[in-house]
This record gives sequence, structure tokens and C-alpha cells, in this order.
Amino acid sequence: MAKGEEFFDDKQWLCEFVASMCLTACFCAFLSLTLLTLSRYVYLCHNQLYDKLFNRGSCIVMCVMCWATAFMFEFPNFIGWGGHYFDKKNHQCIWDRTASMSYTMFVSIGLIGGPLVLMAICYFLIFQQIWETKRDIYKLDSDNPMRMRKAWNETVRSSKTLFCIFIVFVVFWTPYAVTVALDVQDNLSTELHLFVTLLAHLHSSVNCIIYAAGNKKFRKGIMRLFGCRQSTKSSFSSNPDVTTKRTNSSSSTSPSLNSDSYHHANQKGNLDISSSLCTIGSTYNLKK
Repeated sequence: MAKGEEFFDDKQWLCEFVASMCLTACFCAFLSLTLLTLSRYVYLCHNQLYDKLFNRGSCIVMCVMCWATAFMFEFPNFIGWGGHYFDKKNHQCIWDRTASMSYTMFVSIGLIGGPLVLMAICYFLIFQQIWETKRDIYKLDSDNPMRMRKAWNETVRSSKTLFCIFIVFVVFWTPYAVTVALDVQDNLSTELHLFVTLLAHLHSSVNCIIYAAGNKKFRKGIMRLFGCRQSTKSSFSSNPDVTTKRTNSSSSTSPSLNSDSYHHANQKGNLDISSSLCTIGSTYNLKK
């Protein structure tokens, strides 16, 4: 806190409130990431259940339950199992990591390590499912000796965003969990505690960058949020005068297609469509 410990000397209630909200928000973030991972797992590995489990109503209930469960995990600090105080090494009002060894282990192993293990299992199963699907598709291309390498490369490409989310969670939260678990006696340096705490709190800021970099729909959603709905291309197409001028210009400067070239283009289009349908049909038969 910028004011320092002295600011809270006569405002203990405020320090407890800030500490409680901070820990509750962190627990809620863990639960939200776990639910996000489970939703991706169900969507990719048990797609027939996805609409039943993750509809609009159930998602609202899950969000509310995340906050309620997070506060329930934090509540023991109010009744003696743990506590709230101004941590001089973290420079903030936070839960008392030195008050109870058992509660500190519960936070570091159960509430940080637990979601980490569950996410690792789900992401492994998702990766396995993607690999098996790609492998079965490329098995049809028996003439290509590089088909398995292509299947592997596409699997890695499809799993890249999920893998980054998991690695970032590990990198940002594991140092904090290990530090608080090993330093219940408060012997480690202020610099180390301050570093791992700031690193853990940066995690939420990094996730949105990963989603924006790896998900085109997410980027479009951000653009719509800031009012950038139309690109220059769409504004051209929405203007009838410009469209008419461009059409007239194209028709006046470009030669018309003769019957042979039109027949060739049409035949090529039919071949492309047929090959796409064959690919879709093969994939469907594999799933059956």
C-alpha cells in the first residue's frame, strides 16, 4: 500500500476488508480458470454434453458459485484459522501466512496446486483428443510419408493457446505457492516475497493478452467493444456509389470471360467443393 502500515493503525477494519477482497478475488480466479478448462475439455472431448452443461443459465450460476465458494474458502481467516494483517514483506494488507501452518498449506497446495493439477490433466486429455483426430484423418493420405508429422504439427498448432494459458499459470503462481509454503516462519527476504506476490498478481493481466494473440474471435470482440466494427473494406462495400463506380470501372477495363475460361473456372470450383465434401464426409465417418 502506498500509505504504509501506519495508515491502517486505526483502520483495522479497512485492512481486513482489503485483505479479504484480495484473497477472495484470487480464489475466484483459480476457480474460474478451472471451470474454463473443464468447459474446453467437455466441448472438445464430450461435445454432446456441452450445451446441456454450459448453457446461459448454468454459466450464470457457475459464476455466482465461484464467488460464493471463493469467499467460503477465505472465511476461516475471520474465525481464527488464519487471519488478516499488513504484511511488511508484501507491503499490503493480505491474509496472515504465518498465523496457521495448516491454512497456509491449504492455500498453497489445495487452492493453487489443486487447480494446477486438474488443468494439467484436462489439457493433456484435450491434446490427446486433438492428436487422435488429426492422426485418423491423415491416415487416409497413405501416399504421403510425412502425414504423421503434419498431424503432429497441426495438433501442436491447435493446442498452442491452451498450452500457453497453462504454462503462464504455472510460471506466475508456482513461485508464490512454494514461497509461502516454505516460509511460514517468515525468514525469507522482503525482495523475494515482494517479487513472487507481484508476479502472481500480474497473472490476470497476461491472460487477456494470450487470448487476444491466439484467438481471432476474441480480437474481433475487443474491436467491437471499442466501437471498431467496420473496416475500410466494409465501408467501401456499404457505399452504393463507390460500389457502382468500382463495378463499372472493372467492367470497362477488364475483358469478359469467354466460354472456355468460364467452363474451366466452374469445373475447378466444382472440384474444390467436391474435395471439401470428401474431407468432411471422411471426418464424419471416422467420428461414427
